[in-house]
Amino acid sequence: MKKRVNFFVALVALLTFSFVFAENLHKYDMNLTVHFIDVGHGDCIFITTPNDTIDGNGKCEGYKILIDAGKQGRGRQYVIPYLNNLGMKQDDTIDYVVITHAHEDHIGGMSAIYKKYQINNTIDPGYEYSSTIYGNLKELAWDEAGSKYWFDPIDSGLIDSLGDFINLGNELKAQILYYSPTLKKNNINNTSIVLRIQYGDESFLFMGDAEKYVEKTLIKRYGNELKSTVLKVGHHGSKTASSSEFLNKVKPEYAVILAGRGVFSGTYLPNDEVIQELEDHNIHVLRTDYEDENKKEAEAGGDDNIIMTTDGTQLHVQADQ
Repeated sequence: MKKRVNFFVALVALLTFSFVFAENLHKYDMNLTVHFIDVGHGDCIFITTPNDTIDGNGKCEGYKILIDAGKQGRGRQYVIPYLNNLGMKQDDTIDYVVITHAHEDHIGGMSAIYKKYQINNTIDPGYEYSSTIYGNLKELAWDEAGSKYWFDPIDSGLIDSLGDFINLGNELKAQILYYSPTLKKNNINNTSIVLRIQYGDESFLFMGDAEKYVEKTLIKRYGNELKSTVLKVGHHGSKTASSSEFLNKVKPEYAVILAGRGVFSGTYLPNDEVIQELEDHNIHVLRTDYEDENKKEAEAGGDDNIIMTTDGTQLHVQADQ
């Protein structure tokens, strides 16, 4: 009888170990993955960092980061279904939400995210923009239980100065290169948080809606250190960004434009001249606005998602274009 009991205990232990191992194997992923989510005209980027399944060792922690969430309604329409397909469930954790700036096509969809998930940290450039949508989002961020709201990253103590690293695991170099809590050139786009993340040999530069004024500032401050594998193009491919001088410093292999044929100053974005400028620099352009010309604005998302995955040595790109 004792032998049977021991055999039963051993069997249960083996099955338990197998289940835990399988679950950890599913979570174990040493890639940095960047999802450029098609929300129509607007920005939304979801990032997962390498995960060695060893919690608290300071590296490969498997963080989840969301940069912006598109226009009002797009969070529920596009972002949450996309995250559901990745296995995210009600009250799962997003470690960092980055509000690049307070324009509605970047933050309008974010309220649904706060109501669906646990947000551990919110990073906000700290410009006090007067809008109902932004005011409601600030209230959600302040009220999020157990969360830190880094309103103005320097003033709130997240970083000491521009260019400082934030902790997304010590296998990554993640820097806030720029933001402004005050208007520059009387333009809220130039308050945008500019974030650069490097994993091994591969790197991503996320520009928000930062325009040429910010590009000049970045060139002056960082010079050749701006070089990145992937550039998330500023301001949806508008002529107000992506100067030749800036592209010469970043030297990206890929440029990603998040747009949905939205109109800016009477011109559809992305602007054809910007596309040509990027291609003249031998940059491979990826966009989220394909075949959106004849769609209603609310139907322009969901079909041009772009996924980039890297182990730090090679970059793999998945895009239907």
